[in-house]
Amino acid sequence: MKPRHNILRAYLDTGAYLAALLWFTLSPKPVGDMEVPFFPGADKIVHAGMFFMLALLCWRDTSVDRMDHHRPLPGRKFFVLTAAASALTGYGIEIAQWKMNAGRSFEWGDIVADSLGALAAWGAMILFTRIIERRRPGNAPK
Repeated sequence: MKPRHNILRAYLDTGAYLAALLWFTLSPKPVGDMEVPFFPGADKIVHAGMFFMLALLCWRDTSVDRMDHHRPLPGRKFFVLTAAASALTGYGIEIAQWKMNAGRSFEWGDIVADSLGALAAWGAMILFTRIIERRRPGNAPK
């Protein structure tokens, strides 16, 4: 039997990413007094990217064992669940920002950006699955 260190490592990566995401989204001044120069709307791109990665990491956590052992990867229903969980995490963070009253504010634009990032991850998960399935032994084009 193979050790499950790959799965544990995957969950630790995702946990560390989620902790950093929570720090940057809930902390009143996550980078201190440093001004980060952005163009207008750049924070929405950052939000989309953060939740794109969160959805992909969650999908990877459940798929890493399947990739190693050539078992079928999770289906599209699972992709939807993973993307929805990522988007709901973003919604929860916005609610927490509003309730904490610590200098951060609730923004519908952030929720839309979080959801679009998770939706883009859903498309990427479908693409990755097709690529992986085609490259497996016995699945060569005929």
